Amino acid sequence: RLARFARLGVGSWKLGIVIVLPLLGGCSASSKPSSPPPPQMLDVTLPDLSRMDPSVQEQVKQGYQSMLETVKKPGASAEERGRAYGGVGMLLQAGEYYDAAEPAYLNAQVLMPQEPRWPYFLAHLYKSEGNTAKSIDAFSRVLQISPNDVPTLIWLGRGYLDQGEAEKAEPLFERARQLAPMAPSVLVGLGQAALARRDFARAASTLEEALKIDPGLQSVHSPLAMAYRGLGETAKAEEHLRLWKNTEVLVPDPFRRELDLALESGLSYELRGVRALESRDFKAAEG
Repeated sequence: RLARFARLGVGSWKLGIVIVLPLLGGCSASSKPSSPPPPQMLDVTLPDLSRMDPSVQEQVKQGYQSMLETVKKPGASAEERGRAYGGVGMLLQAGEYYDAAEPAYLNAQVLMPQEPRWPYFLAHLYKSEGNTAKSIDAFSRVLQISPNDVPTLIWLGRGYLDQGEAEKAEPLFERARQLAPMAPSVLVGLGQAALARRDFARAASTLEEALKIDPGLQSVHSPLAMAYRGLGETAKAEEHLRLWKNTEVLVPDPFRRELDLALESGLSYELRGVRALESRDFKAAEG
């Protein structure tokens, strides 16, 4: 009986091996890492370009054709495809075809998740459409990639001010001030955030500092007037109101400059002249 039991035991053990080995082999095969499927890309199509000059239409069409060739090219890298999509997005956004540009940027963002340009341009696109919430989300994504980008800190701070959220805007302007302490656009943002919190003394001193750096900031006289009125200094408030003009407080913005100059159009040449004047490159402005 013992011998028979032993034979059964050995037979059972051998049977176990026969069963287990294929299972182990199956686990090993299935555990091999497999490359993830390529991300699904959104359709990017050209809108009606008839309101553009013929030469600009041709530039956009050539850019679009180049994009199609790149994204369909066997072996094209994610970066190559991302830049192709993003480049077309820039052309379309520069021409104010926002709906057509959006999917191009979204594709570029998926393919190049660490490139700050695409969410940055998307943020300005949404801003142009008046969609402050989506613009804030996109600028926030840029900050995740480039935490110390001063233009992004300013634009995001302004977005929160537009939403009436000064408590979220102020830390962004504070961070920007540490990086660019003499930038008037940063100081104006800080002053406006203080004004929104009814800290009239800080608002007045910060806005005065911005005006001292750049006396041409005529639009700053309006929030300054409000700050002095809040402080009870009505004479100063009236003085600043008389000096007020509705002008833009410019943000030094290399990415935005790329976008402004993307098209070879009359508007693009005008913007190049403006940028050259801002940089005091008078020869380039004249050309």
